[in-house]
Amino acid sequence: MLQLVERGTLSLADTVGKFLPEYPAPLKGLTIEQLLTHTAGVPNAPSVASLLAVGRGWLAADQVMATFKDLPLEFAPGTRWAYRNSGYQLLGYVVEKATEQPFPEYIEHTLLEPAAMTHSLWGNDMRVVPNRTSPYLFTRTGIENAVNGNV
Repeated sequence: MLQLVERGTLSLADTVGKFLPEYPAPLKGLTIEQLLTHTAGVPNAPSVASLLAVGRGWLAADQVMATFKDLPLEFAPGTRWAYRNSGYQLLGYVVEKATEQPFPEYIEHTLLEPAAMTHSLWGNDMRVVPNRTSPYLFTRTGIENAVNGNV
């Protein structure tokens, strides 16, 4: 986000509504700064289970946003602090709108490639990546395959 601020693509004072004018009023008034500092009051997206109910596959940003964009804010922006993945998901969608690129492509081309991080990529469990390990969980019954929240 701060690279985009440096480039003049957006400002910390810009609102979500500048990039997503069709969004509900509570979200439209939130600033980039409030989202970055977790002072926006964005509600947490529903559980991973509700996202998995959509079906296996990589969810588009608008599908993820639909899980929380119509929920009321948890508090008046700027009055409290609460970490919410939803706020960062919303920031990612703003990046897509501001740059006119899918967020994973933006990250790979703007951050990873210039840093010569040739063995790094934006996580997508649907993409086959040679030599990538799978996540595991320790459970009461032993080790099991973990489920990523983005599948």
